Amino acid sequence: LCLPYGFSTKFLSASPLPHPPAADRPAHHRPLDQRGNPLPQQQGELEGGCTEDAARDKASSPKRKGPSHIALGCLRALIAPGILEEVIWRSVLLPHPSVDPPACFHPAPLLTTIVISNMGFVLMHVANAKACERAGVRGGAAATFQDRRFLTLAGVLGLACTSAYLFTGGSLWAPV
Repeated sequence: LCLPYGFSTKFLSASPLPHPPAADRPAHHRPLDQRGNPLPQQQGELEGGCTEDAARDKASSPKRKGPSHIALGCLRALIAPGILEEVIWRSVLLPHPSVDPPACFHPAPLLTTIVISNMGFVLMHVANAKACERAGVRGGAAATFQDRRFLTLAGVLGLACTSAYLFTGGSLWAPV
């Protein structure tokens, strides 16, 4: 068990003494007793008040992520949802110029599939609002997903992505 600074491994209770400023803390501090004196090292306990098991667990735990790993994670969070949405709302629902027969590209069937695809795209954002409410997401995400202005812009974006998909010959990269 690794306890933070000021906690006693003997009593497992917080020390009544205030924490010294960070500059005064030693690099490898020992747990303190109620008078503020370092406790003696106990059997099986390592420097800093950690037991051997806790030190082994700490050594095997994942290391902190660097800035490049965080940037890659953010990039994935921005790109992956876009690809998933385009696969569902464009590639699956809309006809592909090189695969589907020319009858799919007559105005009536094409407009029907475009309207169905775009309505599903907009309604997906309404469903996201409900999911945010259920999950207890704070910060106004649910309100944003239900706002008429946002849904109108999502519809316009859906039409732009559909146009890009159809005019590029069924390429998903243009809408993404």
